[in-house]
Amino acid sequence: MPYLLDLESVESTNKVFSPGRIPPPFSLVLTHQQTAGRGRRDRAWVTKPGESVAFSVLVPRSALGPDALSWVPLIAGLSVVSALHELGIAEAALKWPNDVLVSRRKIAGILCEVLPTHDVVVGVGINIGFESEPPTPHATALDQHCDLVAGTPDVFVSSFVTFLKSFLSHDSRLTEQLVGDTMLTLGRQVEVVEAGGLRWRGIATGLDSTGALLVRDHTGTTRAIAAADVEHLNQ
Repeated sequence: MPYLLDLESVESTNKVFSPGRIPPPFSLVLTHQQTAGRGRRDRAWVTKPGESVAFSVLVPRSALGPDALSWVPLIAGLSVVSALHELGIAEAALKWPNDVLVSRRKIAGILCEVLPTHDVVVGVGINIGFESEPPTPHATALDQHCDLVAGTPDVFVSSFVTFLKSFLSHDSRLTEQLVGDTMLTLGRQVEVVEAGGLRWRGIATGLDSTGALLVRDHTGTTRAIAAADVEHLNQ
């Protein structure tokens, strides 16, 4: 049976799932105080204690199809969006590859890590409410978009896990379509920032079979972007 570990404080919920300590599938670790949270490219996820919930879910390799691994972050994002819709936050949508936005502001981020066992740790950080100013001008939180009560974060986490299991078991083509339908990035002008710092612009036209973002540049060439930062233009 999966277990639930609710920690008062932890450096990173993802790090709790370390090689040699693999719990049952879909076990979950959560905390309201993550002291060394990370995003993509080791960026810090910075919030004050109690302003967010961070949690990680262990997805077993047995739940993943042969081509599903690269889609896990997008499926996790779809699950976050679906759980927010359950709370009545209809504006929630995906920004490729791993941000969840509400009214164009970031409410949640996702970091997936593959263990040596090929199980996947799906980490999610979601803003609950800010004591004063948001940590960045582009951040938002649950209490700005729904009636927040003591049990709201628990309802969100439970819904997320339910949706995650469901989407992983769906026909992959249906899940990929659902991801595309909820992604704000598609059809937009975007700026791509590659790892080396090169910047270029284009139109995000779709996703390829691996979940990479397809962007058509000014020459009409379509490129598949698997690992880069993408910013929405003309918001």
